[in-house]
Amino acid sequence: REKCDYSFLNAFYEGLYGMFIPNGVHDGSLVSSLWCVYYLFIGSMMTYAVLALCGNMKRRGYVYGFLTALLWPDPTYVCFVGGLIAADLLCSKTFTGRKGSMMLCFVLGILLSAFPPVLLPAWLPQQIVYAVSIVLVLVSVSVLFSESRLLSSKALCWLGKESFSFIIMHMFVMFSLNSGLYIALKNS
Repeated sequence: REKCDYSFLNAFYEGLYGMFIPNGVHDGSLVSSLWCVYYLFIGSMMTYAVLALCGNMKRRGYVYGFLTALLWPDPTYVCFVGGLIAADLLCSKTFTGRKGSMMLCFVLGILLSAFPPVLLPAWLPQQIVYAVSIVLVLVSVSVLFSESRLLSSKALCWLGKESFSFIIMHMFVMFSLNSGLYIALKNS
């Protein structure tokens, strides 16, 4: 194993643009909690491009279908297409007042998210199943709890705004707590 370069220049490189380079070049040695930034950046750019080019189209579903087929061999970004679909469904108010069907979508989404990958057919990538389950859960929860005081509370809204900061900090907290626990267990 190679020794990690902790120099200021390497840290500057990793933080400024190293994380935007696909895996293989970026080893994540300094900013391991930002491994997902590359995927978030590319997926967000794809989402903005679809909205800019097709935002006024009446039948964007065809574009979503085309993108899903295009992304099928490497479905990392299918969740972004799923987010576009969920946003369209929620903005169109298609499911308003359909609590029974939304509860069924919620249960189906939870079951799909827990489906064992070994039972999937070879032609169906696991990430596609997860993307479908995410859309089902997201849409159903948004419709079922749209009037919920709990989900629109100030505390949960604040957590939603700050959640990416928690993602970035979790490695630091986890390693800090684990090192203390390791030392305590070793000394006991």
